[in-house]
Amino acid sequence: MMGTHSEKGGATLSIGAVSKATEIPVETLRTWERRYGFPKPQRAASGHRRYSSSVIPHLRLISAAIDQGNRPVNVVGESIETLKVLLDVSRAAEMADVITTQSPVHVDSDAYDPGLQVAPAIAAQIVESWMDATMRLDADLMRTSLESTWYRVGAMPFLNQLLSPFLREIGQAWFEGRIAVLHEQFASNQLRKFLSEQWRPLSERARGPRVVCTTLPGEYHAIGLHMVSVVVAMLGCQVVFLGIDTPLRTIADAMRQSGADAALLSVSAAANTATVAGQVSELRGLLGPDARIVLGGGGAPGGLDDVMYFNDLQLLSNWVQVEYLSA
Repeated sequence: MMGTHSEKGGATLSIGAVSKATEIPVETLRTWERRYGFPKPQRAASGHRRYSSSVIPHLRLISAAIDQGNRPVNVVGESIETLKVLLDVSRAAEMADVITTQSPVHVDSDAYDPGLQVAPAIAAQIVESWMDATMRLDADLMRTSLESTWYRVGAMPFLNQLLSPFLREIGQAWFEGRIAVLHEQFASNQLRKFLSEQWRPLSERARGPRVVCTTLPGEYHAIGLHMVSVVVAMLGCQVVFLGIDTPLRTIADAMRQSGADAALLSVSAAANTATVAGQVSELRGLLGPDARIVLGGGGAPGGLDDVMYFNDLQLLSNWVQVEYLSA
């Protein structure tokens, strides 16, 4: 591999190789090292910088976080786990922006019920209570409020009118420095657990078609996948949940072994569309022409043959009912 050199610590990469692999300019890498102490290289006998290959995925997460609007001072040098949490919240907030600004699409189906319309003042109070529980790291209060609100307003209003604004508020508060990473981690963990507990029983009882929910290699978002899983499980689909950063071969194997004929893939706005297009093309080759591939998110490339694309939960729900369940 170009730029690889054998040292006592194992195979290392030159700064040029790291730049090529991450698409981060060499000068930017040097600036980050000088200002933030990361990435920290070893030095070869010649004095040249050498990096462990493990720095590549770390730098890609940093780059994705910056692409989503975060400042380098806030993300360069953060741990991989912290960056994953940040991207998870940011991606869900991005989905929330789309959900609340898109015009509803009419579907002639009695099965679709968007549920109640939560009064703006009430919605603001609920979001504020969730923020308060997050700031206090009060798991019991957060859990009680999530449960009572879920059963009071219903799933779709919960996702669209309450959870989405809450995720936006979390992302904005972090960006402005009003909350710390530990608060993001708390909120993200609470939401993943709660949403999972809603869709999993529905999926286990479901007798409809099986769908795989996951992300492509290099994508690290989970909350959006849980939101999608709630929607499709409510409609009677059986969810095969693979989580984030899943190898293409694993997705194909899961589709084949579970009998699923649709893969729902989340793609963030920070993703390289050319890379995603190549991955989807490769996945299509692994799955064959009959499998349904469904993309969602700001980074999903358009114009791909035999690939469905949805940028909000309502459109996904409409398609599942009209085009998928009735097919």
